[in-house]
Amino acid sequence: MSFLQQIKTRIRPTEPGVGPRIAVFGDSHTAALVSAQDYPDRRDRYEHIRIFRVMKQKDGKSLGNSTLENFCAEISDFGPDDLVFSAVGGNQYAVFSTVQDPIDYDFMGSPDDTHKPREGAELVPLRALEGFLRKGVRGTIGPALRAIRKSTDARVFHLAPPPPKQDNAFITRHFESRFARDGLHTLGPTRPSLRLRAWNVQLKCLVDLCSELNIGLVRPPKHGVTEKGYLAPNCYAGRNSCEPALRRVRAQTDS
Repeated sequence: MSFLQQIKTRIRPTEPGVGPRIAVFGDSHTAALVSAQDYPDRRDRYEHIRIFRVMKQKDGKSLGNSTLENFCAEISDFGPDDLVFSAVGGNQYAVFSTVQDPIDYDFMGSPDDTHKPREGAELVPLRALEGFLRKGVRGTIGPALRAIRKSTDARVFHLAPPPPKQDNAFITRHFESRFARDGLHTLGPTRPSLRLRAWNVQLKCLVDLCSELNIGLVRPPKHGVTEKGYLAPNCYAGRNSCEPALRRVRAQTDS
């Protein structure tokens, strides 16, 4: 079940203008939600969900329609029956697990991890990798989540970032400018299993943070993930509908 579906299915049918208010605030991940909301054949399913994207400059372009301060003011009168969803932050794990490093590395997830390290790879201590991700999550996502939680009496949820793509060929054709600067053209992408393991470390950091702040963590929908845990190919940007992301938010509103 997708983000928006998870939001909406928490709401039982009501008369127009009646029922919980729903607001979403985030960064680039809100683009999928907006695309799903604007899909002509299903627009009426999601028109009651307000989506705010953080204002910023990127690659010389102005993006977004709200600051965190303005969003917090928007939801300040929300009550316990209303819902707020955060899509702030991004894929911190991707910073060090997307472009193949000249020195191949691997890591063990825990003392009882059955993962077999890649032969010849240098082992990085989990505490070093997790410490890097925890610092990034708490330094970027943490302040925004605290501000949102403090500003409203609504139920608050945070949308976990999507898991990594398994298809390296797709990644070599579609990637952000920062990875081009990191040398993806020449070095190529990392092995998929390393990306997935790094994503799981970030997910653990988010679980801990959300638990501290009394915020629900919305994980990727089952049909948006492959059996091995990677992002389903039909959810790749540019391949198919973005509605699964929006339905995932909607489903949270039914519980």
